[in-house]
Amino acid sequence: MEQQEEKIRKVYTRRRTKLKSTWSLPVDLTTEILLRLPEESVARFRCVSKLWSSITTDPYFINLFETRSPRPSLILCYIKDDNLCVSPTFSHSSSGIEQVLLFSSAY
Repeated sequence: MEQQEEKIRKVYTRRRTKLKSTWSLPVDLTTEILLRLPEESVARFRCVSKLWSSITTDPYFINLFETRSPRPSLILCYIKDDNLCVSPTFSHSSSGIEQVLLFSSAY
């Protein structure tokens, strides 16, 4: 990990010396910001600069991104015996059926 950070810092330093008049963020702050963005945005931002491309394609960043990003929840809705059933997960087992929330159609 330290070698990858050093590599990113070298790219960052090289880029900074070429464009002295431009303002830039520290690598760790840029990484933290990118980790909080949606996946589609991170994919688009790879084209912003070589630095951002190297950050977003780094295996360490990808691993962090996958662990920190919330996964979309799937909800199963169906009607059973005139009741609307909602289940956050689908299970064929009887224990999964017991966890299903039932909403009466009378309301």
